[in-house]
Amino acid sequence: MSVTEQQRPCYVCVQDHLLIAAADNSVLCWDLALLAEAAAEPREPQKPSRVLPLCAAQVGCRVHSLAQGQVLALGLEDGSIELRSPKLSLLSRRVGHRSAVSALQMTEQGLVTGDDTGNLISWKCDETLPGEDWEILWSQQHTGRVVAVTEAAGDLVASAALDGRVIAWDKEDGSFVFCIPSHKAWLGSVCVSEEGDLMVTDGRDNAVYLYDFGAGEP
Repeated sequence: MSVTEQQRPCYVCVQDHLLIAAADNSVLCWDLALLAEAAAEPREPQKPSRVLPLCAAQVGCRVHSLAQGQVLALGLEDGSIELRSPKLSLLSRRVGHRSAVSALQMTEQGLVTGDDTGNLISWKCDETLPGEDWEILWSQQHTGRVVAVTEAAGDLVASAALDGRVIAWDKEDGSFVFCIPSHKAWLGSVCVSEEGDLMVTDGRDNAVYLYDFGAGEP
């Protein structure tokens, strides 16, 4: 299965029974059951399965981040954010950053977005609101590209950036809670358990850290 023939980053997520992938300015959606059936069929070694997507969409510029909730959120190279339905139809769009939107996280209020220059913004929005009606709840700043945003234990949002830091913010007002400056090189990704009590980070220092995040402190 190939999303694009060019050597571009590919972003994927699973929503209900669907696999959604984005690369360049293309977004595609497959049925997971059909993919599983195709994978079980006999085929030549090293030859990928060919399954047509259920739907596809072209966006105005390259996709730099992808997140799912009740709807799908796309972070784009021109600093805009799009909300799309599971069938990829455009629901709402907002130009919210001056550089590429490199990280996204859906929240109860709407979403939190981070960009290539370290800006972090929390939005009150949903798919029923036009982009111009989105409300900025708070904004914060890293000193490097934001690579991940995730909800954590309690009322916290954690963001990770190429400045080597993971910072926990209060979800409601964006106030600083604590910082984890463990990595000596660029952070790669952050993952929090479903219960919100454990967090794993990795970086280009070839280190992986596991934190007990449940008590509100690392």
